[in-house]
Amino acid sequence: SVSTGRDISQMVIQHRMRTKREMNRYDSFRYCENLLIALHNLMEPTLKVQERTVNTLLNEIEKDPTAFLTVEDGAEYLNCSHSHFSRIFRNHTGSTFIQYVTAKRLEKAKMILAHTDKPISRIASALKFQPENYFSRVFKKHVGVTPGEYRQQYSEENNA
Repeated sequence: SVSTGRDISQMVIQHRMRTKREMNRYDSFRYCENLLIALHNLMEPTLKVQERTVNTLLNEIEKDPTAFLTVEDGAEYLNCSHSHFSRIFRNHTGSTFIQYVTAKRLEKAKMILAHTDKPISRIASALKFQPENYFSRVFKKHVGVTPGEYRQQYSEENNA
């Protein structure tokens, strides 16, 4: 709608006025991602009210991989029992809920490690890995290297 277009235009104009520095690749990605989420949120009231499904849950996890950290959170979102939720989630995705959410959190961690110089402890905290050393163990188990090694490998590949 016209008002939605105006609202998005206003967001872009305000961001340009606030931002005086150049954006790196990660900042640009986050900015575009936030614009898309804002657009979705602005258009959501005009869309037909959707029933909550595994697909809508997957979309929510994609937007924020820390929004649903437990099976209980996912089951509550779909308004079903834990065991039923676990069964339908595995049938739909081929993995357990915890495996899926962990993979999404690690995907986001890899992007942050590759495109920023944020301290690893802050990345762990932002992605809600508690305690923070758990993040390094999980990262190494799934990716094969520590977060620091991953960042170093990524920077070496891009500088080569």
